[in-house]
Amino acid sequence: MAVVTRRGTMEALRFRSAVLREAAEDADRIREETLLRTREDVAQMRREARDGIERNRQRMHRYKKRLFRVRAAYRAALEEIEETRRQLETSTAAAARRHDELAEERAEMCRRQQLLQEELARVAGMTPEEARRQLLNALREEVRAEAAWEIQRHRERATEIAAAEARRVIVEAVERCAAQRTAEHTVVIVPLADEQMKGRVIGREGRNIRAFESATGVDLLIDDQPDCIVLSAYDPVKREIARRALTQLIDEGRITPDNIDTVVRRQREALQQIMLAAAEEVIRDLDLAPPQPELLEYLGRLRFRTSYNQNVLYHCKEVALLTDYIAAELRLPYPSELCRRAGLFHDIGKAIDGTGAHTALGAELVVRCGEHELVREAIEGHHADRGECGILTSVVSAADAISGSRPGARRQTAAQYVDRLSTLEELASSFPGVERCYAVHAGREVRVIVRSGELDDRGARILAGDVAHRITDEMRFPGEIKVTVIRETRAVTYAH
Repeated sequence: MAVVTRRGTMEALRFRSAVLREAAEDADRIREETLLRTREDVAQMRREARDGIERNRQRMHRYKKRLFRVRAAYRAALEEIEETRRQLETSTAAAARRHDELAEERAEMCRRQQLLQEELARVAGMTPEEARRQLLNALREEVRAEAAWEIQRHRERATEIAAAEARRVIVEAVERCAAQRTAEHTVVIVPLADEQMKGRVIGREGRNIRAFESATGVDLLIDDQPDCIVLSAYDPVKREIARRALTQLIDEGRITPDNIDTVVRRQREALQQIMLAAAEEVIRDLDLAPPQPELLEYLGRLRFRTSYNQNVLYHCKEVALLTDYIAAELRLPYPSELCRRAGLFHDIGKAIDGTGAHTALGAELVVRCGEHELVREAIEGHHADRGECGILTSVVSAADAISGSRPGARRQTAAQYVDRLSTLEELASSFPGVERCYAVHAGREVRVIVRSGELDDRGARILAGDVAHRITDEMRFPGEIKVTVIRETRAVTYAH
């Protein structure tokens, strides 16, 4: 037992010795590793310190160089300021001397002026105040005369500019408007299939024709032209009713006094619907809010009424468009619908069968139907019956005049218009080198196309002047006519 115990003690001692040796070896190894890392860290810190010192040294070097440059610039600025100060002192001294010299010269001039005034007063026999007053009066008269001349010149120039601007506005408005302008006639021709139909229309002992004329109020001209009957009446509504009734009677073949009364009554009712539809169509075309039914009914009556052979409804529609376009060109502060309503209803009084001027009748109607006050004013004043009128009324009056005087609107001016355009084109075509020519813008411009091989650019300019001079010498026209010569050169080749 003692042996076993001693053996265990010795093994324990050996194990302790081995553990101590390993611990000592580990401690030595850890100490060496720590020392090595410490040396590396110290070396790294030294390198970083040296790099930082070098960067600081370079930065300080740059700062020194910049400081040297700033010092040099500062010294140069001080020298320049000093030089400027010396020059300023010199200039100030020279200015002071010049000021003293000018003061002496001014005093001398005042003394001489005083002597001269005294001498002039002695020679002229008047005091300086009297001479000044006389001079001022003379200058005032001269300035007044020059001012009057300038005012007259500017007034004439303003008139020319206003006239040119008015022409431009009117031309722009007219070119944008494309309403119907066909002149109407006071007779209507109803064709017949054969001559035997005339006898049936006349009836036994003329009873059919008498019944027809009595029912319609229209005269029937039977023997004027073959295979047709002419309806003559100044009232376009009666004339249209008669045309429609006679056409239906001929198509049906039953022409008797009783049937005539029935057909005429039926066509009269149908025409009321047609006139109402025509008024509604105009309202839609003009993009207006529907008026009162009474006003719409009277507007439809204008469909078959004429003024100087011009359809009044189409004339009113055209005036509405022109009024809107002119107001837009002039930038007037009126809504587009108000301008169109004023132009559309300006002749509404012509649809009213009553005593008095159509302007007064129309104004009373629109007031009763609740239209705008400016619409009433335009109706009353578009013929300048009331003297002073507003701007919109003036525009409506101008649009009314344009619509009535446009070529083709009224029959008596259409032939003159066509003849004028033909004369312009024939006159321009008579010159050598002219290929084609056209009269455009209602005869206000002639465009001449010349053959480029016969006329050069200089010849084209000369031709424009010759055409203009010849138009001035041989024709009479209001305003002016623009002559435009067009010469076109084309270069054509082909790549192969």
